[in-house]
Amino acid sequence: MVAIPKGKRFKVTTEFSTIALTHWRAPMTDGTPCTLPLGTILVVASDSPSSKAAFICIPEDREAFVAQHIPEEIRRNPKFAGISFVLDKSEIGLLSPLS
Repeated sequence: MVAIPKGKRFKVTTEFSTIALTHWRAPMTDGTPCTLPLGTILVVASDSPSSKAAFICIPEDREAFVAQHIPEEIRRNPKFAGISFVLDKSEIGLLSPLS
């Protein structure tokens, strides 16, 4: 597996379905089905060494992404704190690295 550094940016080149992890102002993380649309820019949230099979990323424009792709009952909840994605490194083929 390849190492992926924090801050690396990727552009979605093939729309695909995944799970958006929903984070809460509570001791809980949940998830909701989500489609990552073509052209979405994702930013790696933490270093993923070569020994790991996955990486964590967030949409570069989080507010706009959440407004368009996360169900209203989730995003309007006062305890909602944001989203992230855990993608398998094999899914990098659906993404294009940006500088």
